[in-house]
Amino acid sequence: MKIIDGHCDVLWKMDEHPSIHFNDDTLLHVTYDRMREHQVYLQNFAIFVEPQNGEALDMNRIRRNLDTFRQRIIVPHDLTVVRSNKDLLRLHEYGGIGAILSVEGCDCLQTPASDVVELYESGIRIISLTWNYSNWAADGCYGSEHCGLSEKGKHFVNICNQLGMILDVSHLSDQSFSQLAEISNKPFVATHSNCRAICEHPRNLSDAQIKSIINSRGVIGLNLVPMFVDTHKPDISAFLQHYEHLCELGGAKHVALGTDFDGVDKTIHGLENSAKLHVLSEWMTQRYGDERTNDFFYHNWFHFLSENLP
Repeated sequence: MKIIDGHCDVLWKMDEHPSIHFNDDTLLHVTYDRMREHQVYLQNFAIFVEPQNGEALDMNRIRRNLDTFRQRIIVPHDLTVVRSNKDLLRLHEYGGIGAILSVEGCDCLQTPASDVVELYESGIRIISLTWNYSNWAADGCYGSEHCGLSEKGKHFVNICNQLGMILDVSHLSDQSFSQLAEISNKPFVATHSNCRAICEHPRNLSDAQIKSIINSRGVIGLNLVPMFVDTHKPDISAFLQHYEHLCELGGAKHVALGTDFDGVDKTIHGLENSAKLHVLSEWMTQRYGDERTNDFFYHNWFHFLSENLP
């Protein structure tokens, strides 16, 4: 069974610790060997520059992550960078391991209209407006401004739509989400978000938000972060409640995987890294059968990307 994972923070961890290499299985949840041995066919690598109070963020931080991606992940391990529908179909037909790039939060974009074009030309295909807090574009889920999208943020959504940059609503505040959903004329995704009805947390999606993503023909990547799964007993059974809830809302063809590996300190017992995803697959196959399990791990992301990459 092939796997597509909608979000990991390997690049952030490698940027924070320059000595880490992409096969460091003691410090990384996602490694090249784990991807190869456990059929992780396509991995979304997020570029995340953590906002710092008083520090001027700029595009050079993102460019440094791009260099890390190319020099320490792609070249040494011969991964295929997926930029287009053609790249995706080639990987699907001939095999191999692929990587797609995203940016988590637009804090570093000082001249958004031109910076996002540079990002797109560099191969980045997915972008979120903010992380947990407010920035020039939008309020995050922990933000206190309650203003939703700024005028620059609304304009940025339009630019991304025109360019073909896929918008990620993970980490947005409720008001920011609503405004993005109203403005966007393209499908959008939540690469690593769970269900608020199952686990009450501002990082999780309300039922209305889930239906909005489904109606946009987007995808929701469920994550494996314990505190977003269950506050009391975050185990595989609790995770599957999120999957079942999404399916009950009509999302069986819109729910996928977005682990958030390497962006978390704690993991679910039995799902500690990408080598353990087969355990989740076995649980799902027994409960839901092969077709639904393959949709979750592979086909739903594949169909979305094949329709929305250039």
